[in-house]
Amino acid sequence: MTSPPTSTYLLTAEVGHPIPSLVQRIIEQHDVRVVGDFGGGANPLLGLDEIERLGLRYVVVDASTAELAKTPPGYKTRRLDLTGSASELSDERFDLVVSRYVAEHVADPAAFHSVVRAALRPGGLAAHFFPTLPSAPFVVNRLLNAGMSRLLVDVLQPGRRDPAGRTAKFPAYYRWCEGPTPRQHRRLGSVGFEVVEYVVFVGHRYYERIPALQRAADRLSCGVVARPRPRFSTYAFVVLRRPAES
Repeated sequence: MTSPPTSTYLLTAEVGHPIPSLVQRIIEQHDVRVVGDFGGGANPLLGLDEIERLGLRYVVVDASTAELAKTPPGYKTRRLDLTGSASELSDERFDLVVSRYVAEHVADPAAFHSVVRAALRPGGLAAHFFPTLPSAPFVVNRLLNAGMSRLLVDVLQPGRRDPAGRTAKFPAYYRWCEGPTPRQHRRLGSVGFEVVEYVVFVGHRYYERIPALQRAADRLSCGVVARPRPRFSTYAFVVLRRPAES
């Protein structure tokens, strides 16, 4: 059996979340021409200027007509049940499917990844960015009911979430949302993907309003980056490949 690729660990305090630049690197390295932004609805991952510069056909794909109604002008859009069937996209196959802050909201991750795989051409890539368990803020978010979770977000991140705007909060399940653990590799392999790359981000700013707690969390994050463990992460960016022969 081939060993999983080496994972890269980065402190979010130092690099932030450079997801658009990571996606652009993949596009340029793999000569990508057609991109599906799954779950991009109100917040497409790449801007129109960058899409034009890269010469892409870029389609924002979402299950929600309400979120697609928030898509900024100028983007091509398609509605698709992200855990249903890709047959609605029979006229479209992507070189790359991307998602950002989508996987944690998927109740059936095997179905989601199967739809992504079916939407890719053979040899195509998928790149997903998501928060990971067992990071404490996300464990708490999963355990609390919707009302309490929304209240906690309003306390820790006041003014950052607008239910009617582009930063609405959705139910989160965090299924298949882990770092590069052996179990995560098996899961992704079970739906027909090869893991190409795993970038692990460690750290967050959720405790900024409680400075002592934030300092303790920062020290813990530095320790994880110094001595990486697949089980401990805060966010992950995983790149997958649909095998060319399938």
